Amino acid sequence: MNSHITNERKIQEIAHYNVSALCSGNESDENLELKPALNKIYKLLQKYAPHKRILDYCCGHGKHAISISKMGAKEVIGIDLSEKSIDVAKELLKDYSHINPVNFHIMDGESLDFEDSSFDIVFDSGAFSSLDISAAIKEIHRVLKSGGLLIGIETLGHNPIMNIKRFFNVRKGKRTKWAYDHIFKMKDFRLLNKYFTPIHKEFCELTTLFGQTVKYKSLVKAGNIIDSLLLRIPFVQKMAFKTIFVFKKP
Repeated sequence: MNSHITNERKIQEIAHYNVSALCSGNESDENLELKPALNKIYKLLQKYAPHKRILDYCCGHGKHAISISKMGAKEVIGIDLSEKSIDVAKELLKDYSHINPVNFHIMDGESLDFEDSSFDIVFDSGAFSSLDISAAIKEIHRVLKSGGLLIGIETLGHNPIMNIKRFFNVRKGKRTKWAYDHIFKMKDFRLLNKYFTPIHKEFCELTTLFGQTVKYKSLVKAGNIIDSLLLRIPFVQKMAFKTIFVFKKP
């Protein structure tokens, strides 16, 4: 446990992700055909990442940081408050000595130990629910260069069926109460708009969820076609499982 952390909420988050890190190191590589939102965000990163200095914000197991480096990023730095997650990331990195520089550090996402305007891109892979989002956004804005990008993928918290599942995940210890109460919602886009200019916003994974659950690629492909139509409707967008976005610092 990080001895300098006294905030009870952060202590609970660290403990939760220290435990989950022990499992994440043994996970198989992400199957992008079964994860439409992740597939979309990787395509965005492939577009923007080359030759850029990138912060993988709350990087967890570090697999995204390594993937981003393979996309041609000049340098990737991953930070996370979970020391066990950083241990897993550093261990994984040993198998990738040939890629561009990747470094991992234990660090609080709400108080980043970087100078102003340090990064071209900050990548958020679902960290906001575990943080005080107001503090997080201020720090991300601070460390981004002018014209820099915040590229993110977040789980949306409006779907009542998914919220029932999340409630029981809290009871089972698979999710923290803070993350359940602070899951990303539409109102959080208003906060982002105060600091950044929106470049891209998309909603993903609604009817695809059945195919993803049974791990049947053809059903996921069919769901993608249906979702591309349904998720154009503003009310239906709130029911999506994921949102992906790109915001630019003025």
